Amino acid sequence: MLAVARGAGETAPLILTAFGTSYLVTDLFGRAQTALPLLIFEQARQPFEAAQGRAWAGALELVALVLLLTIAARLIATRGGYQR
Repeated sequence: MLAVARGAGETAPLILTAFGTSYLVTDLFGRAQTALPLLIFEQARQPFEAAQGRAWAGALELVALVLLLTIAARLIATRGGYQR
């Protein structure tokens, strides 16, 4: 679970392996979509205030997702008797 949480925020492997493309992953309906870290990166580089706002919102969402998965992993570990 921690690997998933940390992997959600890893942008460098996405850029190095997929070159930051938004055409590799498709949803159930066949439309192209991108990873959230790449979307944040692309939107933050835009000169428009709305795009930068979307980048900040995406960054907040990514941090919240990682925080929730980390808390869930800690709760599972403490209830399962895997304490340090």
